[in-house]
Amino acid sequence: MIRISFSRLSKASSVDEVMAMVRKGEIQGPIYYLVGDIHKIALLEVIDRHRYDSLVKEDGVLCHTNHLILKEVRDFNRKMGASSQARLNRIEKLIGEGPLTKDKFIAYTQDHFNGPGNNSICRHFEKEVRGSERTVSSAVYTLRKGGAPEIWVSLGQPCQSIFQKVRQNSHLPSP
Repeated sequence: MIRISFSRLSKASSVDEVMAMVRKGEIQGPIYYLVGDIHKIALLEVIDRHRYDSLVKEDGVLCHTNHLILKEVRDFNRKMGASSQARLNRIEKLIGEGPLTKDKFIAYTQDHFNGPGNNSICRHFEKEVRGSERTVSSAVYTLRKGGAPEIWVSLGQPCQSIFQKVRQNSHLPSP
């Protein structure tokens, strides 16, 4: 199901086209997407063809972790872990601290506040903690009016890896 939705999304050329797909029931879930074009950005949280919510902005930043946050779908969280909420709170605090740049976003992916275990943005496996997880990759996307989008990717833990710019029609860099 995710592959089908992603394939359809990749054909959309704007946030408005993606939103039309959601309204027509062409995007199925459960899944969430952060999508953007040069004019708008959107957070989409989709449960199924009929139950979804979205937040669209013409300016600013959107962030998301591993739980549903929008009003119409948040009751579908099976379990909202403390880690997901802690990481969301941290990134919201960081983006509220002044002008945003690509380099700041890269630094945010490397943030170890509340960790570096499950509750930090850059998560490290903790063998003594059952269910411990780790960050295995990160990506930073920039959208500029009049310029091509840029994607910066780190394969591996962001605090230990180098972010590389992904060129259009190229393969991802090796870790």
